[in-house]
Parts: sequence; C-alpha cells; structure tokens
Amino acid sequence: MIIIGVAIGVLLVLAVGLAVARKVDGDSTNFLVAGRSLALPLSAAGLMGQAVDSNATLGNTDLSASLGFWAGASLPLGLGVCLLLTGIFFARPMNRMGLLSLPDFYRIKYGRGVELAASLLMIFSFCILLAGNLVAGGFLFERFLGTSYTVGVLLIVGVVLAYTVTGGMFSDAYTAFIQMVITVVGSTALLIWVGVTYGITVPEGMGPFDLGQLTDPAQGATINWATLVALGIGDIVAIDFMQRIFSARSPETARRACSSPPPVRPSSASRTRWWPCPAARSSAARPTARCCSRCWRATRRRS
Repeated sequence: MIIIGVAIGVLLVLAVGLAVARKVDGDSTNFLVAGRSLALPLSAAGLMGQAVDSNATLGNTDLSASLGFWAGASLPLGLGVCLLLTGIFFARPMNRMGLLSLPDFYRIKYGRGVELAASLLMIFSFCILLAGNLVAGGFLFERFLGTSYTVGVLLIVGVVLAYTVTGGMFSDAYTAFIQMVITVVGSTALLIWVGVTYGITVPEGMGPFDLGQLTDPAQGATINWATLVALGIGDIVAIDFMQRIFSARSPETARRACSSPPPVRPSSASRTRWWPCPAARSSAARPTARCCSRCWRATRRRS
C-alpha cells in the first residue's frame, strides 16, 4: 500500500508539473517568477512547501525523539517567525520592485560586486539545504519503499528536474499545492494511526512543558534558541522563500501568503511617492515610459 500511494503521488505531481509547463511559453519571466501571477493559494502553498520539506520534517522528528520537544520545535517555530517577519516588513516592498531573483536586489542597492558575492554565497548555502533534503528523501525511499539509498536520491532528482526544468516556477507552484495537500492529509492520518495503534507517550523531561530545554544550556537551550533565531532571521534572505514572494500577483498577495497581519495603511502622499523602479524613486517627477514599464503602467492606472 505504501508503494502504491507513493507511486500515485509521484505520478500526479509529475503529470501536473509537466502539464502546466506550457504556461511558460518561452518567456523568462514566466519561467523564473511565473509571470508574477500567482494567486494567494499558490503563493501560500509555495512558501509552505519550502518550510515543510523532508529536511525539516525528518530532522524535526529525529531531534524531538533524541533531544526533546523543543529541539525539534525550534525548526518550525523559526521558519514561522521568518514568514511572519517577511510578511510584516519585506513581502510588499520586495514584490513591488519587480525582481527576477534575490541577487537582483543587491545589484540595485549595492552594485554588481555585491550581487556576485551574494549569488555565490546563496548558491553555496542552498546546495547544503538541497543536500539535506536529498539525504532525507533517499533515507525515506530506502526505509519505506525498499530501494537503495542511491536509487532513492536519483529518483527524487529525476522527478524534480523533469518538471522544474520545463515549467520553472509555474510547475513548482502547482505541484507545491498538491504536495502540501498530501502532506497535511498524510501527517494527520499518521498522527491518528500512531495514537490509536501505539498510543502517544512523552518520556520524562522531553515534552513541551519541560521548559528546561529553553532555559538550561545543559539541556540544549543554547542550541535550541540559536536554531530558532538563525532560521527566524536568516531565512528572510532565503532564495527559495523570496522567489515565491516575487512570483505573487500583487504586493498584498505576497504579504497575505506569509500569514502576517495587515500593515499600517500609509498616507496618500507616501503612496504616490513609492515606485518599484530606483530611477523613479530618485526623481520627484512622475515616471515616464522611459523609466520602466511597471512604473509607467502604475502611472497610467493612477492618472
């Protein structure tokens, strides 16, 4: 049954990813940021998919079982803090800028040299994250499907590449929605099955109310807080999160996808002075068609 269920899920994801690849239509903007057209459900599922990956879920389970509840909980809590802060402070302005990738922001703000350095650091760090996901996925395939670890990793790489290379962010967004539905249903069913079959017990000193894990360094409090803070602040500049922010159809959609409260409404004067293009912000004059197409469209709408 496990093999059949996994096979159906993989085939469904692959079929949907390849089907929506037609939306790219040879346009680099469609490939990289889905034409900046993602509605709220797809944007939110994409952000959730980056947080609820095999790296985090399997790591959470292992840390909770070996070191206590808060050792594992620091991972999702840190990612939740990251999305909250991103939604409050960064999602709307970053989406307004019309970027194709996060290094574009560093080029606009600080120049080509900083863009190159930031790109290299992001590639290096993301390779580590990707490696963690592949390790976890290969282990799961080996444990539950009976494949070898190497075959499991190669299968994951092959399936993901098949739809992302052809469909880019469009394929990623639609398949992320399906994967999150599968994750929520599967996790809920697993919790019920474990509770009914084995019962749920918490070893002494390992539960959520054993707050020594947050106050006593000998119980791992230092590492738990470091993990939470590192993810809560450091992941704000994660390229996978920001790429979904850029792909949202509007700044408000990007903010709401992060599940954050609404910001304070700016004054009318401040709204008319904000433009996504740096050239427009540097001038008191209203943007023209020579500035950039996005500013020009905004000007036409407000005229």
